[in-house]
Amino acid sequence: MKTSVSHIYKVVLLTTVLLFLGFSASYAQFQMGNTLIPRSGSVFPIVYSNDTKGGHHQVADITGRDAILTNRRQIGMLCTVLDAGSGTAKTYQLIGGTANGNWVEFATGSAASITGIILGANGGTGVDNTGKTITLGGNISTAGALTTAGDLITTGAFPTTLITTAATTLTLPTSGTLATLSDITGGSATNFTGTLAGDVSGTQGATVIGDGKVKTVNILDANV
Repeated sequence: MKTSVSHIYKVVLLTTVLLFLGFSASYAQFQMGNTLIPRSGSVFPIVYSNDTKGGHHQVADITGRDAILTNRRQIGMLCTVLDAGSGTAKTYQLIGGTANGNWVEFATGSAASITGIILGANGGTGVDNTGKTITLGGNISTAGALTTAGDLITTGAFPTTLITTAATTLTLPTSGTLATLSDITGGSATNFTGTLAGDVSGTQGATVIGDGKVKTVNILDANV
């Protein structure tokens, strides 16, 4: 019986495909599936991190970092720049977006190794505080913003609670002691029976003598 040429071609083609698949199965470095995983016993890499979306990229300089393709960027990804200036290597992270303006220097490790600004989300201040220190003897908890233009120092190992019921502006004297009505009069202003000495016009200082107590206060009401 004669064998047609087309049949021979089909047999050769099928044999070639089977040989190719067998060869690929023997030398392939990953298995096909939902994810890429190395074949059992394989020691070869299956992908370069610079080619993956959101992978930890390594580039030569800032120009290389900013040239990473948009399709390979992902919020939170890291990029190590081998020379970020003066030969210093730094690692950056994409925070809040994937544009070049969203690269933020990544800081981690011990206090001795941190060189970047730590974001508030990571427990830092998010700003450069060169030359300034914070020394805590206890906890600090604020319900709103706390802004100081100079040093803020407390003495005495006791809890301090400041209560405000609305937006509050308080101007303090350069020195002295804050006192309550009870400290000054032994009660409210209506039962004060002591003597005011000094200039009580306007906002001048005065000495209050009552109930055997002597206090220095500021008179804020010119009609007192």
